[in-house]
Amino acid sequence: MNSLLIVLTLIGLTLSLYFTLLFFHVVDANARCIPRFCRPAMGDCATIVHHPDASIFFFPNSILGIFYYTAVFVAIKRNFVSALPMVSVSWFAVAVSAYLTYSLLGKVRALCVLCIAAHVINLFIAFGVTFL
Repeated sequence: MNSLLIVLTLIGLTLSLYFTLLFFHVVDANARCIPRFCRPAMGDCATIVHHPDASIFFFPNSILGIFYYTAVFVAIKRNFVSALPMVSVSWFAVAVSAYLTYSLLGKVRALCVLCIAAHVINLFIAFGVTFL
């Protein structure tokens, strides 16, 4: 189970890093290394990271994701994953993901496959740390 959590955490961290780099214009949304379904002509990832709901206190939500996934990774490595603080933080991340999914689909009316993937990963991590 820890191996699966590590894989999910690393995928989540990669997505958060990608969104952060996209937010700060370090990565071009049309770059060849970007999945086709997330390029502006075929998806909405670049648009979404600049929406007002995609930031807290002028910082992109993805920076919180970087901290969260790093904390989960460290907790797994130190065998602290099922402790109450980690479980609480993970379910808080699910609550934030639920709001962001609502915002994405209901307010922005855009489909960002990578955003949805990150939110689903948060749900799986929360179940993993709760029932480990």
